[in-house]
Amino acid sequence: MERFKEDVANDASLKERSKHYRTICIRKIDLTWPELWEKRINEISTEECKKWAANLRAEIAGQYFNNTVDTLRLILDAAIENHRKSVGESTPNSARDVKACEAVGIPPLRHHDLRHLFATRCIEAGVDIPTVARWLGHKDGGALAMRTYGHLRNEHSQAMAQKVKF
Repeated sequence: MERFKEDVANDASLKERSKHYRTICIRKIDLTWPELWEKRINEISTEECKKWAANLRAEIAGQYFNNTVDTLRLILDAAIENHRKSVGESTPNSARDVKACEAVGIPPLRHHDLRHLFATRCIEAGVDIPTVARWLGHKDGGALAMRTYGHLRNEHSQAMAQKVKF
């Protein structure tokens, strides 16, 4: 196993692929869907990924390889290629969403755009940021929401300033 880790660390082509490694590991480690949905990528330990990597096995031209750089390269290449294909294709839901936006004369909105709109409107309506953060599924007590939405729109900021009395 030590030799395998050294080979991976010294292989330049794997270094480029390594940014995808954690995501691929997450898809391969033994978590149920509810467990996976509860976790965030940064909560999945490197140890869980290493356990998965220690059991790598691939068939190449009829031969089986265990714990080899070639095995990891094959898995990463296949996953990256599959990812590229899926990103380039439009899903029925996104195509439907684009058509709906066009029908009402607005620019196409992504799910993430609607999420930002929801958070912004909630905060402007007076919902405190830690509550909005919980609604969005954040587990950081509102730190990310504060960095993202803390500035909000100028009008709202000015309206809030009018409420302050000295």
